[in-house]
Amino acid sequence: MWNRVCNLVGLASKYTLISVSISNTFFGLIGYPSQIDGKSMNPTLKDSDWVFTNRWSIRRTPLNRGDIVVFISHRDPQRHIIKRIVGLEGDIIRNDKYSSREVVIPRGHCWVEGDNTAASSDSIKYGPIPLALVYAKATHVRRLWKTEAWCELTNVGGNTTPPISAGGSIVLPEYM
Repeated sequence: MWNRVCNLVGLASKYTLISVSISNTFFGLIGYPSQIDGKSMNPTLKDSDWVFTNRWSIRRTPLNRGDIVVFISHRDPQRHIIKRIVGLEGDIIRNDKYSSREVVIPRGHCWVEGDNTAASSDSIKYGPIPLALVYAKATHVRRLWKTEAWCELTNVGGNTTPPISAGGSIVLPEYM
């Protein structure tokens, strides 16, 4: 009997280790669900919505204006922030709330803003962020109060020429 219990414990440990390893790999390479905490992305993402934090797409597709991304805070590495990309390296940003002069986004950086400027701390306050801090795109949203299904988030960037963000930033893309 003791031998049978030891075999059962060994087998359970083996499958637990395999399951944890596969889950860790999936979450690290593919992505995972995250809950929104805050109002900076209203009305696109509401407080308590769930988004799929897609780590795979960040490796496979280029970042575009309008993408909603998740990045590590440059002020507190334990904090993860979700914002919309408004400008990419080489773009010129005009926003009187940030600077009285135009800002050229440096190489390896991007300009991010929340959709709800009244509740957002973003590039308007701290300038461009390093692309190295961006680790995922938010590609799907699930609103538990509205639907049980995951809905794809669409890129809304570039709808105006020149593009104007919710925060009032005028973006002159590098190619213009």
